[in-house]
Amino acid sequence: MSFAPGVLATLRTDADFILDHIAAYIKEHTAPKTILVEGYTDNVGSEKVNMKLSRQRAEAVADALVSRGVDPKRLRAAGKGMADPIATNETEEGRAQNRRVVMRLE
Repeated sequence: MSFAPGVLATLRTDADFILDHIAAYIKEHTAPKTILVEGYTDNVGSEKVNMKLSRQRAEAVADALVSRGVDPKRLRAAGKGMADPIATNETEEGRAQNRRVVMRLE
């Protein structure tokens, strides 16, 4: 599960701590079998670009978990684009909150 060169999605430097803990939890707990990693964007840009970016964002997180020893068969990455904003897209702060990754247990 790796994304294409020239990817626009990058992990924040402060994500390591969180990803380390999530990976440890996933490796320690065998249920649920699959974790859905969903990427989201703000509303800046076209729907097509945001769908690609959100998928790359999810794949970047999934790849980071795999690099920490999580079985790639347990991860499924999906891009959701601009869907389901959690904050307003009218402010930079709100747009920043909408650029996120959510993990769901399946």
